[in-house]
Amino acid sequence: MLTIFWGISTYSYLSRYYQERDICVGIFYYAWYGEKRHWNDCEDNAVIDQPYTRYYQGYYSSLNETVVYSQLKLIEMANIDFLLVSWFYPGSYEDQATKLLFEVTRKNNLNVKIALMIEPIDDYDVNATKLEQIKTYIMENYVKPYKQHYFHWEGKPLLAFFVPLNPTRNDPEYSFKVIGEQPYADWPYWSVPPKITEDGVTSVLPRYDDSRLPRERKIVIDETYREELYNEQWRFILNNKDKLKLVLIATWNEYHERTMIEPHIDATADPEFYFPDYLYQKTCEYVKLLKEKPFPTVQFYSLPSLILLMFILYKSFQIIMHGNGNSGNKQVIQQMISIGLISRFLLIFIAFLSNTIFGLRTPFEGENLPDYNIPLLNLFARWDSGYYINIARNGYTVLSQWAFRPLFPLMLKSINFLFTAQDLPTPINLIIIGFFMNNVLYIISLLLFYRLSLKISPEEAFIFTLIFAIYPTSFIFSAVYPESLFMTLLLLSYYHLEEGKILFSSIFMFLAGLCRPEGFTASLIYLIKGVHKIEKRKIYGIAFSISLSSLPIFLIYSLIKTGSIFTPFEAEALWARTGIIEMILRIGKLQLNVNPGLSLPYLILNLPLFSMIITFLLYYYISMGSGLYFSEDFYRKIFPYIFHATLYIVFISFFVDYISIARLSLFAFPIIWIIAHKSSKNKTLLYNIIIINIVLLTFYTALHVNWYHVT
Repeated sequence: MLTIFWGISTYSYLSRYYQERDICVGIFYYAWYGEKRHWNDCEDNAVIDQPYTRYYQGYYSSLNETVVYSQLKLIEMANIDFLLVSWFYPGSYEDQATKLLFEVTRKNNLNVKIALMIEPIDDYDVNATKLEQIKTYIMENYVKPYKQHYFHWEGKPLLAFFVPLNPTRNDPEYSFKVIGEQPYADWPYWSVPPKITEDGVTSVLPRYDDSRLPRERKIVIDETYREELYNEQWRFILNNKDKLKLVLIATWNEYHERTMIEPHIDATADPEFYFPDYLYQKTCEYVKLLKEKPFPTVQFYSLPSLILLMFILYKSFQIIMHGNGNSGNKQVIQQMISIGLISRFLLIFIAFLSNTIFGLRTPFEGENLPDYNIPLLNLFARWDSGYYINIARNGYTVLSQWAFRPLFPLMLKSINFLFTAQDLPTPINLIIIGFFMNNVLYIISLLLFYRLSLKISPEEAFIFTLIFAIYPTSFIFSAVYPESLFMTLLLLSYYHLEEGKILFSSIFMFLAGLCRPEGFTASLIYLIKGVHKIEKRKIYGIAFSISLSSLPIFLIYSLIKTGSIFTPFEAEALWARTGIIEMILRIGKLQLNVNPGLSLPYLILNLPLFSMIITFLLYYYISMGSGLYFSEDFYRKIFPYIFHATLYIVFISFFVDYISIARLSLFAFPIIWIIAHKSSKNKTLLYNIIIINIVLLTFYTALHVNWYHVT
């Protein structure tokens, strides 16, 4: 009921919240790029930086539809309302590119509008006659055909003019605005320090550098970004929100004067903190702060999240202390906690030692390896941790973040608010919270796994849990990842399922689905159980529907936030994937063209664990075929879970990138029951399994904390 109330309340609030956008944001856009056009084709068009995004890299053409769509999507995700496109005259290259912008916007129903800014050129001065011709041309080719996508200001289509153009303002059809620094200009192109016009308009830019252009008076402002010009200007804007109606960002892609915020490899930025998305992410954060009223955090986020966390902890402790119908064995619980603590201290020592000896790997071209300024704990804030930290701080601001589910960052933000009362937490606070919360949840999941294993095989439960504690990729339970929370929810769900509390189990599975996308596949356990127990098929079907509803709820949130339910799928499609089966086949054919120089080592690294999983799965099914299903209760009990784990392993083998398969195999943990069950009858095998797990755990940990992509 709490979850339903929370969802309804949040949905109701968000529906109103995202409609209340008082301040408009526009960005200057240049559609003049192409082969031998503006990419170092003459000294006036000098460029020393290079575009670099997930979708396109290098010098592009403004007539490339794929590039244009990607740019518009990035701008839309940044919550920018409209583009002010640099335009010259009918039939020009820029005219063709601008038509493509409008067409791509309409075809893809993007939530971003476009207006034109007419540029002055020597052979096409805008006199009164030509102005009427231009007005008619723009009306017939842009405003009327794209009435839903042309940006309006003060009730009329906006038509801007770059100085020295200075037409009469009172036009019956258009809202004329002159842009520039001259006294007669209506709006500023850029200004340092920023100025606010009488009608509430200001501009912001990240840098200005025309030192490489053949100009008499050269200007260089914040060449390396170390002066934090962009931050200062945005702080000014945020402090004067009550005076503003429109903020203009200069620019999306003016590479000659180097004012672009488009993701790029920068030639002069300080490499210690700069990365290709640096300015883009800052823009997303600041636009969010500018437009959105502060969330009533306690009512809609912190309080329900904290209550939910307390509920999860309460149910966990209830099972740990009184599971299986009896009070917990304190001695066994202490042993489990000791194993968990020893494994975590060993893990921290390995991380520290490997980082001290080997250090971080060398980044690839255009790659940034953030290293947060918090000794030791920063080793556990690698790779996807940055995404969760940014979501916890600012919500979903860029497309790539939509590949990640919201529950874990929501917990981070809520706990931070509890201790600091800060609505915008610092990354360091979130890392500290994430590290300690995840280690506590790891110990809890260890104890829950033991309790669940008691239901499977009481005599072997201790060995089951020992193997689980030292699983090769269990280091991820200490990282600022959602794995610990997800595993805790998954184990709570499975335990209640074994208790016969099917609908209660589905609530935890629903929450698991809000934690990781794998919650979707985990829901299949109810269908498998329903087939296995026909008399309860109906209730299992209801449980499946409840657990699966986490996905449509997340898609509805995506619709509210971005205008599309497909945004999470688009985000997931950004991540290059080569399944381990495909990778093995490629290597067999000597096609090592995926991540050259890295594919084979990473594949070899994951093969031992993958091979062990496949071997023991085959052993289980062969044993089943030989009659053990009927003769041993153990094999019958675990069948639904093993069958589900098999489907999951097949899925990730084909559809998940091979370098992530080791980490994701954690969620097929019922396979550990087979491994431990077989090992418990053979001490030599058991010792070998323990040694292999510890060696792989050491190896995986050392590579992960030093930014080698093994997870």
